[in-house]
Amino acid sequence: MSEIDFDHVSKVYAGRPAVSALNLSIHSGELVCLLGPSGCGKTTTLRLLAGFLTPDAGDVRIAGHSVVRLGPEARPTAMVFQRYTLWPHMNVFHNVAFGLKLRRLPPAQIVQKVQRALELVGLPGMERRSPAQLSGGQQQRVALARALVLEPQVLLLDEPLSSLDARLRVTLRDEIRAIQRNLGITTVFVTHDQEEALAVSDRIAVMDQGVLQQLDDPGTLYARPATRFVAEFIGRMNFLPASAGPLLGLDVPDGAELAVRPEDLHFGAVGAPFRAEHVLDLGPVREVRGRLTLPGAAGEVPLTVQLARGEAPDMTAVRVRRALTYRDGALLGDAAPVMGVGA
Repeated sequence: MSEIDFDHVSKVYAGRPAVSALNLSIHSGELVCLLGPSGCGKTTTLRLLAGFLTPDAGDVRIAGHSVVRLGPEARPTAMVFQRYTLWPHMNVFHNVAFGLKLRRLPPAQIVQKVQRALELVGLPGMERRSPAQLSGGQQQRVALARALVLEPQVLLLDEPLSSLDARLRVTLRDEIRAIQRNLGITTVFVTHDQEEALAVSDRIAVMDQGVLQQLDDPGTLYARPATRFVAEFIGRMNFLPASAGPLLGLDVPDGAELAVRPEDLHFGAVGAPFRAEHVLDLGPVREVRGRLTLPGAAGEVPLTVQLARGEAPDMTAVRVRRALTYRDGALLGDAAPVMGVGA
C-alpha cells in the first residue's frame, strides 16, 4: 500500500518547470532516495511533500489524503535539513523538545520522549550540551532526534550528510538506515551522491530536469538503466557506436548505441583491438583506460576496462560479457551476440 502519492504534480519557477507531471508512489515503511544532479527537481519535490511549496498542478497525498491545502505544521511529516539548523541559545534537550512543547505535551512526557529520541541517535546523556559543544556529526544527530521525537508518519531528509566528512557520512548514513528500519518509518531521502543512494535505499527515483527518469531498486537501476541519462549517472558506463558491435561479437540494432559497464569487459587473446593508455589503482580493483580501434576509417573511441587486483592480462584485445543497447536515449534491451560468436 502506498503511503505517499504524487499525482501529475508540476511546479514552475520563472517560466521554467522545476517538476514536470510527476507520478510517484512510495510504499509504507520504505526508504526512497530522490537522486539526481543539482537542479534536477529533487529538493523541490521534497518541499512539495513537506508543504513549503504548493504545486501548480496535480495532487500530493499522504495515506490517501490530499495535503496540498495543508501547511507544513499540519502535515504528518518531519524534516531534517542539510544544515543542522539548531538554535544556538538552546541546549540539546530544548532543541529536541521544541516541537513537543508547541504541542503542549506534559513535561514528564516530553522528558521521556526526548531521552528516547537521543538514545535512538546515539546521544544519551547529552541533554545539557550546547550546540557549540558538539561536533558536526553530533549536531546532525540532534537534528535527526528533533524530527524523530515528533513521531512523524513520514520522515524527510534533505541532503542530511553533505556537510560531513567522507568517513562520518558513511557512519551516519548506516545509522540512519538502521534507525529507519527499526522504526519502520516511511522516509524520503534527497541526495546527489549515487553511492549514498545505492547504500541506503529500498528504491531510488532518478530525476533530471524535473522529470522522473526511473524508479527502481538499486540492483535493477544499476543493471538495467531505463534511459541513457540514468546509465551515465549511475556508476560508470562506456558508450560505443553501433560499428563497435561486430568487433565485440554483438548484433546492434540500426540507429542504436552500445552501453557496457567496465566490469563487463575483459581482455582475451582474441577480441576487439585495444590500446591501453594508463592504469588506475583503485584499491580492490584497477581501471585500464585506453582506446578501442573501430573498423575502417572510423577511428578510435575511449574505453575503460575494470580488472580485479592481481590480474595481469595481455591488454591488446578486449571482449564483452554483457552490453545494453539504447536508441534515442531509451533502453532497447540486451545486445544479442552474433550467431556463432562467443564472448
